[in-house]
Amino acid sequence: MKVFCYIEDYCTGLHPENYRKEESFSFVRVHKSRDEYAWFIQHFTLLGTDGVIPCDKRAVPSTYWYINGKYYESKTVSVSTGDPTQFCIAQAPDLEREMTDPYLIERIEAAFLKEKNHA
Repeated sequence: MKVFCYIEDYCTGLHPENYRKEESFSFVRVHKSRDEYAWFIQHFTLLGTDGVIPCDKRAVPSTYWYINGKYYESKTVSVSTGDPTQFCIAQAPDLEREMTDPYLIERIEAAFLKEKNHA
């Protein structure tokens, strides 16, 4: 009975306007040189990191990279600004962590094609 009460209390605290209504992706082409580039992907999911609880609208998106036909997790790195008293934080591909989730890859590719066809 306690579990039921907890779920009921939890559900009464949910307000649909605070959560994402649809999953979305954004794609940014990142150039390394004139001919070489990668895609930086932001994924605004409907579910939180636990895969169960709905994702708050303000939640930070998951980020991935598409490089040479493979998907990679993203990592945060500090970048030198030239001034020893300052630094910049940026996203970079984590080439040691390839993302291989076929369901997510399928959704990314479908979203990319949809965006490409609307451009």
